[in-house]
Amino acid sequence: NEGKKEILKIFEVAKVYYPQSGNLPKEVYKVGVAVNTSFEDLKGIMDALVNELKIPNVIQKKGDIHIFAKNVQVDYTVNGGNIGSIGKLSSDIRSEER
Repeated sequence: NEGKKEILKIFEVAKVYYPQSGNLPKEVYKVGVAVNTSFEDLKGIMDALVNELKIPNVIQKKGDIHIFAKNVQVDYTVNGGNIGSIGKLSSDIRSEER
């Protein structure tokens, strides 16, 4: 929806279920956020979320996720573990209205 006049900001909080051998699946809460505004807007939302949840020792570093544009992505880590990634979709996978 890039370039649309209407501003869209979508989020979801849901459980993801990971199989475990001989046990019930492991349930992990995940948060998804999508915007059609700008990377800077998305980064502001992520920074505000980290701040509001009072997550300590967060380090931001350049991400390396193939669906995001190379220089427009950030990984958020705590104690070496990734807690989230944000980025602008790569032009290779974005569809343009024709």
